Amino acid sequence: MIETLKTIAYLGVLAAAVYFSWKAGVKAARREARKNSQPPLNLNADYMRGLNFMLTEQPDKALDVFLQMVEVDHETVETHFALGSLYRKRGEIDRAIRVHQNLIARPNLNKVEKQNALFNLAEDYLSAGLLDRAEALYAQIEKPGDHYDLAQKRILSLDEQQKDWEKAIKVAEAQSKDKQDVQRLAHYYCELAELALHKNDLHQAKLHLKGALKYAKDFLRAKIIATRIAAKEGKPEQVVKQMALIMEHDINLVAEIMPSFFRLAQEENNTQMFDEQLLKILDAHPQYVDVLVSSLVRHDLVQTPGTRKIVLEYIRQGQQFNALHTLLPDDLRSTPEDLPDERFNAILGVLKLTGHGKAAFQCVSCGYASSHHQWNCPGCKSWDTAKATAQYR
Repeated sequence: MIETLKTIAYLGVLAAAVYFSWKAGVKAARREARKNSQPPLNLNADYMRGLNFMLTEQPDKALDVFLQMVEVDHETVETHFALGSLYRKRGEIDRAIRVHQNLIARPNLNKVEKQNALFNLAEDYLSAGLLDRAEALYAQIEKPGDHYDLAQKRILSLDEQQKDWEKAIKVAEAQSKDKQDVQRLAHYYCELAELALHKNDLHQAKLHLKGALKYAKDFLRAKIIATRIAAKEGKPEQVVKQMALIMEHDINLVAEIMPSFFRLAQEENNTQMFDEQLLKILDAHPQYVDVLVSSLVRHDLVQTPGTRKIVLEYIRQGQQFNALHTLLPDDLRSTPEDLPDERFNAILGVLKLTGHGKAAFQCVSCGYASSHHQWNCPGCKSWDTAKATAQYR
């Protein structure tokens, strides 16, 4: 039933487009005929033949009629654009491509119509997954024009998909420097810094970070990468200081940074520093306890007196743990130091079974969920939209 309604709507729109385009063509032909004292051109036959083929569900024959029409000018070209767009929306990409390629080959189109045809052909290729061809056509869209800004956005999106960050920087820098563009540019430089860091090229990584900070002075992602560089350079004190500042600045990133922070504290034989920082965060943001506990359990970081205290207190105050209160009253009343490891590990096991230990991130824009933080959402391609959640299902 739905498909039938879609087909009827499709044919109705097409019929309207053909009718009005034909009517405009006839009027133009009559005006020209009166001017030259010649009989009007008969555009009716070709258009009606094509429409008849569409109505009788013979799209191949209809397409042939429209492609073979001798007269395609600014009065009739809209019918071809409507036909091509409808083919693309129906998923008939090959037919859409043929329509728009045919238009581009027409020598009598004006510049605006030619640009429109180029853009629509690029959209066809994009729908078909032919990214290189699509990008090449988007690059031919000239400024100023109705499609220029959108073509540039398409190019930027394709560069992001293909992780061509240097090219993306060039395109983004040529666009207006609004807040979103600046944020994108900072992320592009950070992507390059990440690649350099992966190759252990610390000098190049620092240069890319300078590029990021040029566009966003206090860019948090750049600061996180800076801590990783400092760690590779053997500067633990600087790393600890920066990590503490980052976690205080953006509570959302605590779950992402905690594992590295804990490993560093272990290397420095100063896990007390780790405990103190977490307690400081909870004092300032008690509403964040769900995410914090889930992250501690997930990353197996409940190994210190401070983290044990946080988890036990969380269970004591949580009404969802009434069963544990009944089964393990003595354990929950114990101090972290007095509770044997095997008993505490049993409690952690129950937490994992009840869904804890699955800390994750969810895009606030499209709802895409992931078990780890991602700066660029794979779902909607937005930047900085991943927020920590208490559970990942």
